[in-house]
Amino acid sequence: MIRKAICFVLFLIISSAAYSIPDDETQKKNRDILLYGLESDIIPLLITLESEDERVFEEEIWRLFETTRSTTLRDAVINYYAHTKNTVISDFSLQLLSDPLDEKRSTVLAVIEYVSALKIQDAATSMRDLIESGTSEYRDQAIKALGILGDSEDALYLLDYLDSEIDTDEKTRLIIRQNIMAALGEIGAEESWERLNGIAGDEDENAYIRASAGIALGKIGKPESLSILLSMFAESDPVIRSAAVKAVSYYNTPESEALILEAFRDSYYKVRLEAIEAAETKKLQTAVPYLMYRAENDPEETVKLRSYDALAKIDSQETLQWLQQKFSDDKRSEKYRLKAASVLLEHHASVFFPSFEKTLIDALQTDKNKTFRNELIKLFQKNKHVHTARLASAFLDHSDPGIKSAGLDIYEKNTFPELKTTVEKIASDEKLGAVSRRAKKILGIQ
Repeated sequence: MIRKAICFVLFLIISSAAYSIPDDETQKKNRDILLYGLESDIIPLLITLESEDERVFEEEIWRLFETTRSTTLRDAVINYYAHTKNTVISDFSLQLLSDPLDEKRSTVLAVIEYVSALKIQDAATSMRDLIESGTSEYRDQAIKALGILGDSEDALYLLDYLDSEIDTDEKTRLIIRQNIMAALGEIGAEESWERLNGIAGDEDENAYIRASAGIALGKIGKPESLSILLSMFAESDPVIRSAAVKAVSYYNTPESEALILEAFRDSYYKVRLEAIEAAETKKLQTAVPYLMYRAENDPEETVKLRSYDALAKIDSQETLQWLQQKFSDDKRSEKYRLKAASVLLEHHASVFFPSFEKTLIDALQTDKNKTFRNELIKLFQKNKHVHTARLASAFLDHSDPGIKSAGLDIYEKNTFPELKTTVEKIASDEKLGAVSRRAKKILGIQ
């Protein structure tokens, strides 16, 4: 077995890299799940651990990878290592890709994802082999991976492959050519520029292929491409126009900025979305009034909501005040008030939190609009911010047991001395059941 050949070396790597901190109840539970749990429990836990950037279970996860006979579990661990950028299975992955025929399809795909995530350039040769093998189940993923891992030589290889008789099925051929365009853009080799330029400007070519070629040109970034990208925006096909906006977003010129601003007025909503994306990425201050207008007046809800995201990321006093005003306007749709709160908590929590806290406390003191109140609570729990005794008190004093429990969460993290009496009162109220028991545990009462 490939894994056994490298087992000892990998174990030493893990042993030297891993660290531990004292177990609490949650850590013990998670460790037990990894060691003894069902597949249906382990896989969600791995996803949680990777999203929380938790690294205290590396030895247990490696042991799982090394010992399991379950393809599903092994693939889940590979995905975990990909998301956490852990190099521990690099050698295993390269060996597997050198001879993948006897491996499960799902495992090969997981390994391709892994070497792409870690940008293991030694895997580029294997990607070529997979493309050449005629095994269609790996071809698309291998092309995408080669875009991440490849160099100018790989770009020339992909151009040759583009001209080959790839597949007789027109739909499949279209997908392959799109993937090649995207890969060439990722590699960014000037050797592919002339061919991409020709494809992008060919009005007889498929619109999606032209669009992909145009975006690739934008990523390569040669000044000579800008004129053709600008001309693409003048075409009637919205697919081409969307691609033109995305492509020019890689340039920092007055012409590219002017096109992005013009795209905010495009009749097709996906073109407007591309303009929002470009303005957000470039933090384009000149786009602020366009974004505000779209947030207020666009006929598409998706465009309105995305405008809020962009305004929050284009960090200025003007955008901050505008978003705060939209949140404070109780005559505005709750959906958009909550959207404003969400983006402000994510990007400007230190400035916005006092206003949010006041609104949340006011909402807790009335049952007038439970839906809005509950959504505010969800936002509060989702985002990390400084807790205050005032807010904790509002939660703890509430009649709803679920809201009291959320108050206990705040108290446990901060232990406000002035609220200890309130928590003791909750602990002594047996009618509260689990909430009472939770309060006792926090206070250390047996």
